[in-house]
Amino acid sequence: MVGMLILRAVFSTDTNTRSATPPNSQEASYVSPAKTLDPVLATLGGTDLTMASIREGNAKLYGQLASNWTLTRDSATDPRTFAESMLKLLSDRYVAGSNRAPHALLVDLATLRLDKARAIRVPDPGACADFFVLGTEKPLWMTPDLATRNRALVARVLLETDGDPPAKPLGNTFKVNGTVVDKAARRARLPRAGFVKAVLEGNTTKDRCKATIALGETALTLPAKEGDEILRHF
Repeated sequence: MVGMLILRAVFSTDTNTRSATPPNSQEASYVSPAKTLDPVLATLGGTDLTMASIREGNAKLYGQLASNWTLTRDSATDPRTFAESMLKLLSDRYVAGSNRAPHALLVDLATLRLDKARAIRVPDPGACADFFVLGTEKPLWMTPDLATRNRALVARVLLETDGDPPAKPLGNTFKVNGTVVDKAARRARLPRAGFVKAVLEGNTTKDRCKATIALGETALTLPAKEGDEILRHF
């Protein structure tokens, strides 16, 4: 029996922020940082994510956004172009912050990801597999509850974590203890060999979705020290 399974980039970073687009406002201007940036922030984190809440919760991010606002105002950059660049900056900081998230936040992020996958799985196992592997996410899949939770978690990551680029990027491989593999395979109701093949090679799209969900569910039952490595790659 294999004592350790090494997985290589079988899961894609969630697309919580990728589909966001700048608000289509003809009134965008450089009156103030909040006037320009609050509509952009709302597209990602809902109305609770504002320059005021960022100033209170994440002074480093506030300073970065405010500095960018001043520089682009002084250079007379088109406000929509600025909004697009800030969406990219915030999306990158979301990814970096998610990778640094403490256990409790990791659990909430993984739980939402699993709920999204379960919502997709029944009508389309192939789309569920693509969601995990490619990060493909469509607004059509998002129920109002999932969309609300998604925005709330984006806001939490941006407010509560350090989104600076990591000194050492998160590796694209991670180890899963053989005991965890066995637990996840049982949860997926797959033979051990079939489970391993599903997460490593894809096997069938139905089995990949089933196995990946089972691995995430199993990781959530583990102590933080053991489960967090899986959750950070999930």
